[in-house]
Amino acid sequence: MVKWIISRVTDLLIALIVMTLILVGLLTQPLFVWSTPKAPQLALERSALERDLRALLAIPAAYDAQNRFEGTAKELITRLSEVGSVEQNERTDGQKVLRLRVGNPDAKKLYVVLHYVVTEKPILEMAETTLSLIELAKAVSKDEDTTALQLNLTIFLHRPEQLEKSLYQVSLSHADQLVQGKASTEAPIFIFMPGLRLPDAAYLSEQWRYFSLLMPGGENDLALYGRLNDVFLLRKLKANLYEAGLEDLDSISIPVNFPNTRSAPLKSYWDNRLAAVLVRPNILWHDKNYAGHVRFISALHALVNKGYER
Repeated sequence: MVKWIISRVTDLLIALIVMTLILVGLLTQPLFVWSTPKAPQLALERSALERDLRALLAIPAAYDAQNRFEGTAKELITRLSEVGSVEQNERTDGQKVLRLRVGNPDAKKLYVVLHYVVTEKPILEMAETTLSLIELAKAVSKDEDTTALQLNLTIFLHRPEQLEKSLYQVSLSHADQLVQGKASTEAPIFIFMPGLRLPDAAYLSEQWRYFSLLMPGGENDLALYGRLNDVFLLRKLKANLYEAGLEDLDSISIPVNFPNTRSAPLKSYWDNRLAAVLVRPNILWHDKNYAGHVRFISALHALVNKGYER
């Protein structure tokens, strides 16, 4: 009898361990790749990156409080206009929207969203992310008709007042526009929110604490936060970004069909069945000589150029 009980308990423990490993694998999508990728990198001048970063960091001090928001928008429009035609919209709540499309117009879409908060003092994360995405757009524009994906870059400019409400409202509006424009529910939407506390600022839910042991840390190159519904898409993206030179990738995909979740940017997309993924490019914060910036920009360029369906 004792042996039978021990045997059954052992079986249950083994089953529990196996189920736990399967669940962890499903939520975090490890790649199990040990070879080092040898991906070509873009020929970006690090001195030019440093110069442009300093220019972005100098924007807040160039304007007084009354003109800082409009001045920042003007500065970003000038930089984006060097790449292509910029669409500008001013929302009734005072926020601004800048849109730039580069790459093959007949190809599938990669949507990239940057939430840019205009502050009195410069935020390094904000400037580094903005610089990287503009450089990405420049690189894609050189391959205009041959890219596997079209890059759709949208920058939302926010005032610091009532930021939580502003983040949600523009995200909801963007999600509605994508749905009305019949955007594919499988098209990736990369959300960048530099300078904010992540992932809480993107998805206001107690669910994060349930997965605290599985959450991506800050030591990796890139951290991705998605929903469980998009787990296979997320794995494809991770595999292709790895091949493109980002070796240390962490991700988590959480179930999102819980009631009473507060309105938040990611929820705006997920409620509309859109494949939004929050991106935290830690590689930019760790970088001291712009080598990481080059790797990050090159990896996203390779994703746009070659696609993720291979």
